[in-house]
Amino acid sequence: GNASCSDPTKLHEVWRGVWSMNLPNRIKHFAWKACNSILATKESLFRTKITANNICENCGRHVKTTMHLLCFCNRGTEVWSSCKLSLPFNVQESWSFLDTFNRLRICWETQQGMLERWISIWWGIWKSQNEVWHGGKKRPGSVIVRNALRLLEDYHSANVKPSQSSLNTQNIAIWKPPPPGYFKVNID
Repeated sequence: GNASCSDPTKLHEVWRGVWSMNLPNRIKHFAWKACNSILATKESLFRTKITANNICENCGRHVKTTMHLLCFCNRGTEVWSSCKLSLPFNVQESWSFLDTFNRLRICWETQQGMLERWISIWWGIWKSQNEVWHGGKKRPGSVIVRNALRLLEDYHSANVKPSQSSLNTQNIAIWKPPPPGYFKVNID
């Protein structure tokens, strides 16, 4: 349940944690939906009477919750067994994504980038499962991990903010009007 986040102040910190992660917006949006239990899992589709049952089609034994899909189903465990990252605690299948996210956020407050890596891999598992569901190719767990971490690395590389000290003010061109009687013409 969401007992660990029933306090509005703690919940505000969770949402700030979701939206302040250094991740592409689509992955932040995934995390937000997962925290709100509104990802289109069999559990949520059954709850809204869209599917006839809530049982995971991969294992056929458990309710397909977000955490079951991402950590406990054979698909999720295959991905995590091919990954070198480890959690600071054992995740329980009864925990919600919100509970798990909040615990990881608190544990990894000082370890920059760890939470983003985990969320990216979880998003990779979700994306891969949706691709297979829509007729796409099933990818090995190692490929899912590699692609998720590469996306994160590419995002960070493309979004590096130059520090003030690294700006070289001598190379900045400043536009000046031409002398009287002359015109400047741009030719592209």
